[in-house]
Amino acid sequence: MTVKTFVVQSDAAPLARLLRTYVEGLLSQLRQEGHYVEVHIFPTRNAMKTALQRELEQLEIPSSLVVPDFATFHEAFAGYPRIWISSEDADLRSPISRARLQHEVGHAVLHWEISAYLLDVPPSLKALARAGRMTHGDASWISYMISIGVKDFAVSRLLDRSGIHEDQEAFYLQELGRAEAANEGLFTALNELKVVMGAHPFRRNPGVNAALGDAVRRLGGLTDVAREILLCLDGSRDADLQETIELVSRTIALGMGA
Repeated sequence: MTVKTFVVQSDAAPLARLLRTYVEGLLSQLRQEGHYVEVHIFPTRNAMKTALQRELEQLEIPSSLVVPDFATFHEAFAGYPRIWISSEDADLRSPISRARLQHEVGHAVLHWEISAYLLDVPPSLKALARAGRMTHGDASWISYMISIGVKDFAVSRLLDRSGIHEDQEAFYLQELGRAEAANEGLFTALNELKVVMGAHPFRRNPGVNAALGDAVRRLGGLTDVAREILLCLDGSRDADLQETIELVSRTIALGMGA
């Protein structure tokens, strides 16, 4: 069995079977039959977050390396891909729930090694920290946000190339529409840039393309930087994760006048 499900309440067994079948179908569509994936199912999102934080502590992984507000989550800290999901977010009748699970399966295919999560701060951001342009903590946080955006872009590109796009388009239309009317501050702008990077491969959809244009314009001082980043991503290769993160970081550093 290449997809294993784990539940923490007995009445989740039927849901586990549905999720396992769905994930196996996605792996087949991605031409990854036989790829090992674990799916851990919890009764609530809070229960999932608590278990994830406990797991990170046991593995001695700093909890700052994850964003605990995700509805679903993929990681490979144990050395193999694991998807975390709650019953609250596992309604496969919902295109948004399907999109989230599709996204995590994409991560399981592309980012199944721990090296995809324990990444160094890029040299360009280290240089800014040494020059006093930002704190070392800010450099680490910015690096983390960039790494999420780069990996999300790679997953979206994989899904789009595999014909998995309708639910993704619905998801990103929702996410892009949630943005504030104006982005103030680098951290807020980077959070939106992360969404833009994930949505970019689905820009052939007219609605997504229009929402992307609006989101990029809302980035203010990072608008031109974002456009340059998207051009860089179009020419990137999935295997060059650290290199792509440095390329994006360097583009942001140049946009900050470094």
